[in-house]
Amino acid sequence: MFARHSTNINIQMRLLKCLVMLQLLVLVSGVEAQFYWPVTFDSRWITDTHIDSTICFTSVSCNGNNCTAAAVINFDPDNYSISNQRIALYRSGDGGRSWYEQPHNLKFSLSEIVDGLIKIQQIDSLNAVAIGDTNVFVRTSDGGITWELQTIQGPHRMNDIHFSNPNDGVICFYGSIYPLRTTSDGGKHWIQAPFGGDYIVQAHSYGNGKFRWFKYPFGPFYTTTNNFKTVDSTAMIVDSLQDSLWSHRLNTKCTFGNGDTILAYGKYWINDLWLGNGSIQRSIDGGQSWEEPVTFPTDRITQIDYTTSLDRDTIFAAGLYSNNYLLLSTDKGRSWTADTIITNTDFIYHPCFGLAMPADGHPIAIFSVTTYVSRSSLTKESSSKLGLIGYPAKIAYYTSIYPNPATNMVTIESIAESYPMMIVDMLGRIVYQSTIPNEKMQINTSHFPSGIYNVIINFKGTNFSAGKFIILGH
Repeated sequence: MFARHSTNINIQMRLLKCLVMLQLLVLVSGVEAQFYWPVTFDSRWITDTHIDSTICFTSVSCNGNNCTAAAVINFDPDNYSISNQRIALYRSGDGGRSWYEQPHNLKFSLSEIVDGLIKIQQIDSLNAVAIGDTNVFVRTSDGGITWELQTIQGPHRMNDIHFSNPNDGVICFYGSIYPLRTTSDGGKHWIQAPFGGDYIVQAHSYGNGKFRWFKYPFGPFYTTTNNFKTVDSTAMIVDSLQDSLWSHRLNTKCTFGNGDTILAYGKYWINDLWLGNGSIQRSIDGGQSWEEPVTFPTDRITQIDYTTSLDRDTIFAAGLYSNNYLLLSTDKGRSWTADTIITNTDFIYHPCFGLAMPADGHPIAIFSVTTYVSRSSLTKESSSKLGLIGYPAKIAYYTSIYPNPATNMVTIESIAESYPMMIVDMLGRIVYQSTIPNEKMQINTSHFPSGIYNVIINFKGTNFSAGKFIILGH
């Protein structure tokens, strides 16, 4: 857990003075400085017994193991006035295991961005962008050493931002006649897109003039492939349970993949009850057609609000009243199961306000104690091996095979300790057999012919694939 040290206000004020001095040093001398605050998940930002300040995380994003998170810090838990608050930015280079605060000279008040920085995108290791809930746009191109602030002309509330690369991006404003702004120079200049439409809540930049956006709450999805010279639209999302349009299904958000895969999600009410079931459904043709929606028990999750990236086989989802639950898909969103996020804190989780996936495959989530973001924790999933042994899909997910492609040696690391393992070629012939040890195993492949090989693990009498690797010519 990204946690608060239980120190007194005097210590915190000394830290803040140190931070201010470092910021002044950057301004006066031009020296690039980072204020390192080596916070780990073994300490505490919030506990049940002592709270002398509160931290509210508002967004998080990862690209590889480079992650950025935003928060609003309040230094008087009994007085949530703007004068007692400031916006903080945090950086992790190890997939969210440890974080440090990044000083910034961004000049805006919380009266201008009531909910803080509501959306961050870590574009690559150096570039990140974020928006406030009004017209505030910030970016860094040097890994967070410096941040730039810009205001974008438009309606009051910005809702989403996405960049396909450090230069090409799109922002959408909610409740606007002309909701989209695009940039091709990294956000230095923004152009109003020639598209009229209300209640556009999310947008995605694919690069090379292709954009896609979603109208709340049932669609349609719109697509342009020629920088808005023409725009195609889909029908509204069709519910395969055959509900009437406004009756029981609400798609609050969606996630776009790099191709034509889209996940739309929200909640499904049963008998018009307020506490519904979390619901998620998938399209693989840009929203033209939809697979049957998947719903989840009310005691697990009542509304889905976030997913990790669609551009890998394993996807996590979370939302309202998660209570430590994450939803897990190991087949790119085709099917889902309930999972539990294992943490080292007694913090009581309810709504999820952010979800990101670093390169190590252990998701990072923002959870709050209430549906209003007043206190929250930034938590990294740290599943134990014992808790995963019963799930073949997880065994496959947590099995690493490298290097891949290989020549003379392959290393296999897996949580499936003491289970039989075999390697078969593309004709199904067994070329190697062993048992998964409690440490990584190295296999001499110098005698393997060139080709593709499948690693098969036997789990309680059932064989399943834990991954493939390629042998290049020796």
